[in-house]
Amino acid sequence: MRKRSNRLPVLLIFLAAFIFICIACLFIWLKNNNSNKFIKEKQQNLNKITPTTISTKTTNQIIETTKTKTTEEEEIIKTTTIKGKGGLILRKNRENYSTFSTTKEELKTKEELKTKEELQKTIPESSTPFIEEILIEKPQLKHIPICPEPPEFEINKCEEGESNQNNIKQNEDLNQNNNILLPFEYFLNISLPNNDLSTQSLNLKLNLLSELQQKSNILFLNYGKEMGIINENEVFIWHCQQQRFICINSIIRQLDNQKLIFNLKEYLNSKTILRFYFSFLKLPLSSSKLLVQIPSPWEKERAWMLGNKLFNNFNNNSYLFPSIDDLQNINNRIVFHLCLFHPSDIIVRSNTIIENTGSATKGILRQQKTCFKETPPIPESKFAFLLFRNLQSVPPPENFKLNKTFIELFIGAHLKPTDYTWAIEESQKAIQRMTELTGTEYPLPRITIVSSPLGAGNDAMGGLGLVQIRDSWMEYPKFVHTHSLLVDQIVQQWTNNLLSICNQCTQKGISLLLEWILASELSENENEEFSRRVAETRKRLFGEIETNLRIAGPTTNSINDQKCIEKAAFSLHTLDSAFGREIITKFLNLLFSRHSWVFKCTTNSELSKLFFEASEGNKQIRE
Repeated sequence: MRKRSNRLPVLLIFLAAFIFICIACLFIWLKNNNSNKFIKEKQQNLNKITPTTISTKTTNQIIETTKTKTTEEEEIIKTTTIKGKGGLILRKNRENYSTFSTTKEELKTKEELKTKEELQKTIPESSTPFIEEILIEKPQLKHIPICPEPPEFEINKCEEGESNQNNIKQNEDLNQNNNILLPFEYFLNISLPNNDLSTQSLNLKLNLLSELQQKSNILFLNYGKEMGIINENEVFIWHCQQQRFICINSIIRQLDNQKLIFNLKEYLNSKTILRFYFSFLKLPLSSSKLLVQIPSPWEKERAWMLGNKLFNNFNNNSYLFPSIDDLQNINNRIVFHLCLFHPSDIIVRSNTIIENTGSATKGILRQQKTCFKETPPIPESKFAFLLFRNLQSVPPPENFKLNKTFIELFIGAHLKPTDYTWAIEESQKAIQRMTELTGTEYPLPRITIVSSPLGAGNDAMGGLGLVQIRDSWMEYPKFVHTHSLLVDQIVQQWTNNLLSICNQCTQKGISLLLEWILASELSENENEEFSRRVAETRKRLFGEIETNLRIAGPTTNSINDQKCIEKAAFSLHTLDSAFGREIITKFLNLLFSRHSWVFKCTTNSELSKLFFEASEGNKQIRE
C-alpha cells in the first residue's frame, strides 16, 4: 500500500503536464487556423474589388463606346488595358478629371464615377487600404534613352551575342579606363526591416540605366567594402537595343579599389544602352557612409535618425550602393527614383516631395511604402534620404505660407517651435535674394531643413531639397555661426546643384562670396558684417595668421582646399569692388541662365567671357 500511495503524486504530475501540453498545442493550432482564415477572407474581399487575374482575351481587347445625343452632349469613354506584372494596370493622366474639360482623355461618364463610389463604399473601414497599381504617363526626359523592360518570365535567361574575339586579354582589360559607362537613371528601393538598428542592415534593390562609351567586354561599377557578398544569380544586365539579357562570364570584386568588375561573354559596341538589375543587396547600418543615431531607452527627447552622409570633398554616395564612377567626371547628372520601405511611425524625407504612399507587407512585418517624385538631373553626390522620429516641425509664419517654396523645419523635441521661426524667415529671405541675384527661381516646391546629429567637423551638409544642420548649433540660435551655416546651405542649393564648374575652387568661391553677401544683408549692420568677413579672409590669405594653420596630418589637404576657395572668393570680391554689384549680379544671371542643369562643366575661359559680356566689353576700364 505504501508503494502505491507514493506513486500517486508522480502520476498526477505527469497527467497534469500532458493535459497542459495538449491545451497549448490546441491553442496554437486554433490561432494559426484563424489567421489563415482571416488572410483568405481578406484576399477574397480584395478580389471582389479588383480582380487579380484576367484572361488573355480580355487583356488584349480595347473597348471603345461612343454615345452621341447632340453635339453639345457628346461623351467618349475610352478604356485602355495594358498587361503588367501585377495583373491589370490602368493608364491614367496626372491631372484631375474635370467635367468642364474639353479634351477626350479627361471626359468621364457619370456611370464610371458611380461605380467607383460604390466600390469605395464596399471596402470595410477596418481593412488595410488597397493600393491600385497605376502606370502614370510621365514625360520622357530628352537625355534619357528609351529602354523597354524585360519580360518577367525571361529574367533568368541570357543569350550570347556574336563574339569574334575571345577573352584572353581579360587581365589587360582590367587595367583600362574605368569611366566607360555614362549613367542616366537610378531606380532605388531601400527597405528598413524594423526599428531595431543594432543587428539590422538596409536591404537595397537597384535598377541602373547607362550607356557604354567604348567597345568592351569588361564593365566597372563602384561597390563599397562594407556591402555584402553579391551572387551571380542576383545581378542581370539587359541589352536595351536588342532586348535580351547579356551572359556574364564572371564577377570580380576588388576590395582595395572598391570596384565590381563584370567579365562578359561577348564584346559590346559603343553607344550600347545597358540596364543593370540588382535584385538583393545588403548594407550594414554600421557603415561609415550612413548617419545613424539610436537613442537609449532613457533618452526620451533624443531623436532616432538614419540617413546617408554627404561630404563636400568626395562622392560618398558612390560607394553607398552599386554606381558608376563619377569621382573624376563631374559632368554626370543622374535622375533618381527612390522608394523607401519603413515602419509607419517614421518620417521620411528625400530630395523631392513625396509622390505616393501605401502599405507594404513583407512576411510578418507590416510596413509603409513611400515613393518620392523623380529628381531633376543632379550630381550623384547630392542624392540624399533621411528617416527620423521624435522630431517636431516648426509651423511657418502666416506671412510666409503663400510663398512659392515651402520651408519645412524639424527641430529637437526638447526645443520650443516658436523660438525657431527665425530660421524659416531667414531661409525664405535668402531664397528670394538668391532668385534676384541669379535670375533663377528655386526648382523645387519644398526644401526641408532638419536638426541632425552630425559628427565633429561636419557642421552642415545637404543635397537638393534636403538640408541638415548640426543639432548642437541649432540649439544656440544667437550664435553668428548658426546663421552662417543656414545661409550657406541655401546658397549651395543653387551653386552646387544647378551649376557644374570644372574648377571646384571657383565653384565654391562663388558660393562663399554669395554667402558673404546674403549673411551681411540679413545682419543688423550690413556694411560692418561684410567688411568683417572680408578682413578675416584677407588675414588668412596674406599670412597674418598662417602659423596657426600649419597642422601636420590629413587636415593639411582640407586647409589647402579652404585657402583655394577663399582665394577665389576674394578675387570675385575684388571684381565686385572694382565694377560694382550690378555687374556681378548680371554676371551671375548670365551664368545661371546659360549653364544651369548642363551636362558639361563650365571652364574658367567661359566664365571670363561671361564676365566680359556682363561688363559690356569692359567699358568701365576704357573710361
